[in-house]
Amino acid sequence: MLSCTCSRECLQNTCTCMQNKMKCTYLCKLATCTNQISENEDEEVHVSDAEEEEEEDNSDDDETGD
Repeated sequence: MLSCTCSRECLQNTCTCMQNKMKCTYLCKLATCTNQISENEDEEVHVSDAEEEEEEDNSDDDETGD
């Protein structure tokens, strides 16, 4: 996981997160930048992760042939 050390604002040419096309996280030095993941985006990520896990679980059931 990346974390940037930006102190005033995250900019494309200095922020390691932005350079790697990632959102800043709570591990970054600047906790209030514009590159932080919003609460709505965070909820969408958790929902899509749960959907992927459910699909994987369902595909495991199909493979057993029971």
